Amino acid sequence: MPPTTQLATTYDASLSVVKLAVGVLRAEGLVIGQQGKGVFVREDVAPAPPASDELSEIRATLRDLSARLERVESRLAERE
Repeated sequence: MPPTTQLATTYDASLSVVKLAVGVLRAEGLVIGQQGKGVFVREDVAPAPPASDELSEIRATLRDLSARLERVESRLAERE
């Protein structure tokens, strides 16, 4: 990866934001830092699933939770 100063300039971001972003990439195992050499993108990482698949899963979960909440609220209303 380019140096943090170059990334900050290229993307008009502060150095702290760039360092935070690189830290997130490290935490997720997508990049590897080598002392004195730089930060390198890992080649052996499986590609992330397409966002549309994730969104579909989130929407399905929300529909399920909404239906369950509706049932709970209905039962509570019956008791009143």
